[in-house]
Amino acid sequence: MRRLSVYVETSVWNMAFADDSPVLSKASVDFFDRTSAFDYYISAIVTAEIALCYDPKKNLILDLIGKIRPKMLDLSPEIETLAQRYLSEEIIPAKYANDALHIAVASFYSIDFIVSFNFDHIVKEKTRNAVIGINALMMYKAPRIITPGEII
Repeated sequence: MRRLSVYVETSVWNMAFADDSPVLSKASVDFFDRTSAFDYYISAIVTAEIALCYDPKKNLILDLIGKIRPKMLDLSPEIETLAQRYLSEEIIPAKYANDALHIAVASFYSIDFIVSFNFDHIVKEKTRNAVIGINALMMYKAPRIITPGEII
């Protein structure tokens, strides 16, 4: 049976160590405990955002990434173009361009799922529907946008 491909957005890595959000933290940990079920992917956007975290949390996240060993997806001009389309269509606010890049990376590489806890810009019905529409127009498969709890 084929394993599902999942692009793990920064918030999921971060929430694995969120003492102030035990429910979301548990969902992240449970998701990462299912390594045999998924092929995990990240991009340089994830690592750049994690680099902004403070120690010791940053080190905990980097250790988890080392344990999970997600495949790194490269950025490309096509990804930038797709992300720009999400911004120009106001699917994602311009101030949060990295969120558009996360979605564009997963779309470009035909990843099955984007897993996120970013309820402001990524995991919301408006974004889900708009990504399906834009991706269809631009000839990309739309990944399903979900939370860790939804996939497990």
